Amino acid sequence: MFRMRVFITVNMDSSIKDEIARVLPNIQSNYEEGKWVPKENMHVTMLFLGEVPESKIELVKEAMAEAVSGMAAFSLRVEGMGVFPDEKRPKILWGGINGDLDDLNKLYQKLVAAIEKKGLPCDAKPTYRPHLTLARKISDGIAHKSIKLTSSAWWVDSLVLYQSVLHSSGVQYKQVFTEKM
Repeated sequence: MFRMRVFITVNMDSSIKDEIARVLPNIQSNYEEGKWVPKENMHVTMLFLGEVPESKIELVKEAMAEAVSGMAAFSLRVEGMGVFPDEKRPKILWGGINGDLDDLNKLYQKLVAAIEKKGLPCDAKPTYRPHLTLARKISDGIAHKSIKLTSSAWWVDSLVLYQSVLHSSGVQYKQVFTEKM
């Protein structure tokens, strides 16, 4: 049985990725180490599903359709930076997400409910913390405190299903399906 490593995101304009990519060198100069996310892999994850049998991808698509049902497009922007898991042990550098967060959280709750109703496994969190991962395996640094990262706003009007494909050169994200609001 063929399995796909998949996750669901909200759409993100390429112009926003370009904006972030233009300021990344300034941010990177504040860190000795870090595995930086390439522009083409930038996204705002809604839900990580992990390894899903290819035969169940149709259920994922159905759940995405249920989640966007009745939702109208809303606006988001990248604003601010932080680290996971905490300041004392920074591992992941992220850009914050701001804008119509009530709508984003409503979409997240609807998506989790639809995925669970279909009996699919997922990595649902009790509290959704939307973010844009900028780098992994970072060294201690202060960029997230000293640089004001902001982007233009973009309209979220769909959910996107991606497959994560591992290569010797790194990970590639392949768009599988888009469900419009």
